[in-house]
Amino acid sequence: RLQTERDKDRLLEGMRTAGGDADIDSISDVIGGLGTRKFLLHTTRGGGPLTFGTRWAMSYLPGPLTRDQIGTLMADRRDATGTAPPSATAMTTARSPAADLADDESAVAPDVADTVEVAYVDPAAPWAAEVGAVSGGRRLVPGLATRVRLLFDETKGDLRHEAEWEAVVVLDGSDVDGGDFRPVDYDDRDLRRDPPQGAVYVLPEAKIHTKTFFHRAQKALKDHLYRNEQLTLMRNDELKLFSRVGESRDDFEGRCRRAAEDRADEEADELRREMAGKQDRIRAAIAKAEDRLRELEADSKDRKRNEVLSGAIDVIGGLLGGRRSSRSVLSGVKRASRSRRMSSNAAERVATAKNRLAERVDELEDLADALRDALQDSQDAWDTAAGDIVEYEVGLERTDISVEDLVLVWIPTG
Repeated sequence: RLQTERDKDRLLEGMRTAGGDADIDSISDVIGGLGTRKFLLHTTRGGGPLTFGTRWAMSYLPGPLTRDQIGTLMADRRDATGTAPPSATAMTTARSPAADLADDESAVAPDVADTVEVAYVDPAAPWAAEVGAVSGGRRLVPGLATRVRLLFDETKGDLRHEAEWEAVVVLDGSDVDGGDFRPVDYDDRDLRRDPPQGAVYVLPEAKIHTKTFFHRAQKALKDHLYRNEQLTLMRNDELKLFSRVGESRDDFEGRCRRAAEDRADEEADELRREMAGKQDRIRAAIAKAEDRLRELEADSKDRKRNEVLSGAIDVIGGLLGGRRSSRSVLSGVKRASRSRRMSSNAAERVATAKNRLAERVDELEDLADALRDALQDSQDAWDTAAGDIVEYEVGLERTDISVEDLVLVWIPTG
């Protein structure tokens, strides 16, 4: 089981480069789901990937050996010169005298609770100096290295983000405070499996030989992450948009502007459809008013012409027809007066029709102005909404924190 995405990606890239018909994505998923003591077998000789596990994992190799044990093992052996190997006492004398060790130091690594992995920090690791590691150091200080899987999820923002959090802490007391963990980007290759030659171990106050200590350290770490680790994201409530993990403010603002423009276009289309119906009704009314005006104007002209013609005929006829015709002239004058009143009424109706037509035209112009103002107001409103961005925090649930590794590490300090 590969411990980091970087290790897995390196392996998958090698398989991809080698060619073949392997389903790399499928293999990646299988590797990510491997449990303890589970293995994935992939061979270029044919057949699909095979997963298998070990029933037992046992080791008969004790260690590290003490100087007395080394002396016992080497008692019946001689080196190439034929001389006997140095005794345990001689080895102790040749080496740094035991008397040089402080009360809290030991040449033998202290016991660690079983199931807890033990490793040695490589001084060449990029982050080693942050925890006091020095190249060539022989004095080993205990610490803890951890890898934690964090899940940030929020239904409203459709967020589900997994993150890997790695940290190291130096053990300088009997307990571990979660806030003392120093975040570092460590790789499994930064941890060695063998101690440096001539190592001296600083004995910790912490009871590293008990599982209880590691359980408490893990709980303290989870409590710290639960209280302090969070994602800072952005949202736009009016547009119902949420930023993505790693998205910059400029990119999110651009996405909000584009969404606001789309909403403004939709609203403009709706306004145009609404105004189009009103415009059709007004145009129909204008056409009807124009027809009515033409009819009234034609009628008014006919009446005026008939009035003048009738009056002239009556006067001329009367003048030419004697006394009886004089009475006809008077009668014609009366008829002319009535015709003039009728012509005047027709002219008034024409004027009224013109006013109504003008009102309809004004109504159409007012509708155009209203549409223009509504479109501008809509655009302004959505422009304002696009900039209405606020930050918010997404925290962790306790069940979203999974400590995948907690390794006891020895740090070379001098």
